[in-house]
Amino acid sequence: MLGKSMAYVEKISKVTPIEGADKIELATVLGYDVAVKKGQFKVGDLAVFIEVDSELPNEPEFAFLASKKFRIKPMRLSKFHIISQGILFSKEDLSRFSIEWKKGTDCTKVLGIKQIIEDPEEVSEDSSLTKFQQIVKKVDYKLTKFSVYRNSLHNKVKLVYKPMKCSWADWMPSKSDEVNAQNIYEKVLNKYKNDEWIVTEKLEGQNMSVFSTMEKGFFGKKKVVGVCTHSRPILKNDGSSFWTTAVKLGLLDLLKKLDGEWWIRGEQIGPKIQKNIYHLTKNDFYIFDVYKKVDGKYVKLQIKEMLRFCEMHHLKVVPIIDSFFKLPETVTEILNYSNGKSELFDTKREGVVLRLKNDYNVSFKARSPEYLAEK
Repeated sequence: MLGKSMAYVEKISKVTPIEGADKIELATVLGYDVAVKKGQFKVGDLAVFIEVDSELPNEPEFAFLASKKFRIKPMRLSKFHIISQGILFSKEDLSRFSIEWKKGTDCTKVLGIKQIIEDPEEVSEDSSLTKFQQIVKKVDYKLTKFSVYRNSLHNKVKLVYKPMKCSWADWMPSKSDEVNAQNIYEKVLNKYKNDEWIVTEKLEGQNMSVFSTMEKGFFGKKKVVGVCTHSRPILKNDGSSFWTTAVKLGLLDLLKKLDGEWWIRGEQIGPKIQKNIYHLTKNDFYIFDVYKKVDGKYVKLQIKEMLRFCEMHHLKVVPIIDSFFKLPETVTEILNYSNGKSELFDTKREGVVLRLKNDYNVSFKARSPEYLAEK
């Protein structure tokens, strides 16, 4: 299944020589610097830009990427002190594909590109399983090589470790998926250049929410609490790390006591999550959004209301880096700004998230080039 858009037709905005490099130079597109063959592109050329965290199909045009499993990752060229993010293809390179060579054309589906999702909750749900479920899953996978087992017991055994989940419902807030600065910065700058922004650290963990809602029961309405990952609600305790963290931190008990219906969203970090770059000994939860249901719809609290809510209930908030930030002129400056040290531990931060101070619904992210290259 294809993920979000990962490839577009875009114009080359700048070509920069690399000091000491004879065969390569930097081409800039959407604010990303990409290493290309010298002379391959000039300013104003159209090219297909493919983002980092893309997986390309096994096609002749991409055969040179076979050793990298056809995956596009940030590349640090230490010798030249640069970081290349993404890859560019010319019209000639992709002549076999039916691409509309017009700026902004989405080529993800045409090229058969998939998004690589590194989050364990999306790639593998082992982190959400109990030890017993993990053992059953491993044994089941080994036995599926036998056709007798595969055709008789496999589907029944799979139910033991298959996560309890349901689909995203209309009454839930939209999924949290911040847009990359490179893809939106020009429009944002034109509209909000003189406004102040709240800058928070983008934590490297798992997106997690806890919520309360009223459901119709046999004896009338009753309050129900639940947990949610980035992409799926979990309405019953399935023994996952999400439920365990919510219970241990008292989040579900808090929601049961509070008047009204709430949705609290943040980042779960800890051991066994994204290599635990913060060196924690137990899971923790940092909040970046709080919603309250009004007239049947969850409405996001503005920054002052959210901070007041979290302080009142002794909840942790993602580290705030700047409360009066003004946007610089270029996306390159934003990306450079996203580099830095984490507020939680002596390590590089993943990046930053910027939210409009006067309207917390307007936001975007800038992922640190230094962190991506190191990762």
